[in-house]
Amino acid sequence: MKETGLEFLDKEVTLVKIVGDRAISRTQSIKTLVIEREGKKLISFHKWWRKSANQPWQEGKGFDMDFNEASVLISALDNAKESLEQRVGDGEEECNHGN
Repeated sequence: MKETGLEFLDKEVTLVKIVGDRAISRTQSIKTLVIEREGKKLISFHKWWRKSANQPWQEGKGFDMDFNEASVLISALDNAKESLEQRVGDGEEECNHGN
């Protein structure tokens, strides 16, 4: 376990930077990280969990992507966001999901 309190499933992964962390509860979080694996820097987007607030974070389901894969995903998310904004503008209720 690193001093960050994150335990990766792949012990060869090293944390470069935490760039986003959305707490779902005291024991669940969605984290966006920059990691290094096999000499390559990747963006990691995973759900993390722990048994209690004083336990280390355990890596859960998610995915890792390189720069090109991230660019494609960002474009798709921008399109989805625009669609939601148009629907809200057309009178549909906005969904915040805890934000």
